[in-house]
Amino acid sequence: MKDLEDHLRAARLTRPSPQLDHRMDILFASEAPGSAVPRRIRWWWLALPAAGVAAAFVFLPSRHPPPLVFQLEPQGLLRESLLAPPAESQTPPAMIVTVQSLPSTTP
Repeated sequence: MKDLEDHLRAARLTRPSPQLDHRMDILFASEAPGSAVPRRIRWWWLALPAAGVAAAFVFLPSRHPPPLVFQLEPQGLLRESLLAPPAESQTPPAMIVTVQSLPSTTP
């Protein structure tokens, strides 16, 4: 760490240059807060997302074709099991029990 400090102290410093200051003022004058250039740049930065959203609404829905729908008719037992009503919806048959007395065979 001390070597770095010694190296910096021994380094030759440049003198201020009026030409360099003038060129830097010209360079950064367009970026000053009161200039009209940043407003134009800000306007474009706000217009770009708006244009992107508009393009998405125009182009994205038209890219996808309508979905294809296939209707397959089941055959055989599968058709019967799908079309037959469930057992709960059918009323059970009435159960009638009659009891007749048997003749007695005991003496």
